Amino acid sequence: MKNILLLVVIVFILHNCLVTAQANSFFFDVLVRKCETTDSANVDFFCCVPNQALKFNRQGNKHIANFSVAVSFTDSAMGRASNFELKRNAVADNFEAAQGLNGDFTLLTNSLKLLSGNYRVRVLLRDEIANKEYIISRTISVVNYSVFDFSISSILLLSGIEESGENYIITPYLYDNVSLLDEGYFAFFEVYNDREYKKINITAEIRNNDNDKVIYNTAFTQNVDTGTTQCYVKISPDIKYGLGNNTLRIFATEGISGAMGADSVVNILAAASRSIRSISTIADRAIKDLAKSISQLRYVATDRQIDSINKAETDADKLRLFEAFWKTLDPTPHTEKNEAMEEYYRRIDYANENFKAYREGWMTDKGRVYIIFGPPINVDRTNNSFADNRTFERWTYSGNRIIVFLDASGFGDFRLYSPSFITDKYRFEF
Repeated sequence: MKNILLLVVIVFILHNCLVTAQANSFFFDVLVRKCETTDSANVDFFCCVPNQALKFNRQGNKHIANFSVAVSFTDSAMGRASNFELKRNAVADNFEAAQGLNGDFTLLTNSLKLLSGNYRVRVLLRDEIANKEYIISRTISVVNYSVFDFSISSILLLSGIEESGENYIITPYLYDNVSLLDEGYFAFFEVYNDREYKKINITAEIRNNDNDKVIYNTAFTQNVDTGTTQCYVKISPDIKYGLGNNTLRIFATEGISGAMGADSVVNILAAASRSIRSISTIADRAIKDLAKSISQLRYVATDRQIDSINKAETDADKLRLFEAFWKTLDPTPHTEKNEAMEEYYRRIDYANENFKAYREGWMTDKGRVYIIFGPPINVDRTNNSFADNRTFERWTYSGNRIIVFLDASGFGDFRLYSPSFITDKYRFEF
């Protein structure tokens, strides 16, 4: 059987998907694999930093960005932590490449060994030139596969896989929004077999977390060697994800072939799962609830501009004016994606998920500040519960901008305290 090399070829989809999905962002994923050491597992770390997320300075005929990625794996329950830092210089040949218009990026990889446990992975990207920091975190489970006679590694998403002589070369897809992959994608994993199995059945299942329904299911027979067998499943591009979060599961079973049905009785040898997302495009979103999409322009447009859109006679005319407004703010008008619009509504989604009080999150004071200024560099909270129920929360931004919120009731309804009002509008920045 051919080996799969954990190498990365040029990721052509980055320009069309990743760098336009979120401004000032980067992407990472991990693959947890069996380790020769009996009390730990290998953890392979992949991180993609698009040029769009960095600030470049011109040096001669080149454009240079300096950045570092600090990574921590923390198992609070067991009191364990592992850290490392990767420093890089990104070099762009011209201004367009420095702005991310060519889809250029820097890929960082590292591997370490961790004891079994549940870890919080925190990745901090520091842009040395812009003096800005961006943080992404997620949880992972590290399994000591050596204690099982049959097991499956974690799952790594791939946008591509191709043959190269006696090996495969894979392209990891480090963003969990799979709806951007028009040609489908692959789920890569390893099977560890210390029993006498020669053939097993592999089932891939995607379940929508909102309604707990299986929306995709495929199965096939897999030859396995004693020891490690590297496998992948092609996931169809025709899945109707809808909105929300989903879970991708891989099952290894014996005694049955074909997809697992609701009434199937099988012996599950091992399983692995990971979360994936499906986010609709902004155009689809506007069509589904045009009135709300227009009302949500309040943090980027003037009242006169919003009134002008609403005064259109038909919904088709309103949509045309809505798209024309965002076209004026598009930093890359020659591309299909509008980064300014994507980021604006991404912030609205984040506000709705995290700042909901007595109304939708985007309508709260916290939501307004987040949508206009983005994520703060630092958040401090002071609780005066001994005196009253008042809680202060201070958000710090670059340029020494400090915004303070007050929850006077103790029920999480934070209102602007200092300054007492904000007149700024959202402005997209690469």
